[in-house]
Amino acid sequence: MASPEDSILYRHPLMEYLRLEDFLSKLCKDSFAGYAVTQIKKARGLNKKIVNPMPKEKKSLLDFCYVLKGYETLALNIF
Repeated sequence: MASPEDSILYRHPLMEYLRLEDFLSKLCKDSFAGYAVTQIKKARGLNKKIVNPMPKEKKSLLDFCYVLKGYETLALNIF
């Protein structure tokens, strides 16, 4: 298709309907295919959140704080 005119021995009439612009390069194909694969992986990761939903209410800062009382560790939000 991209051969110079002087090196072509025979050209079928159907070749007139094909244009070089209609074909994508391998680099372009790999770029789009790589993007699609990445999006599929992200969608599969999203499924984990759908199957195991997070609690509706957000935890506050006090939910992550603990206090030592003797040999016990107590959550700060119970005080």
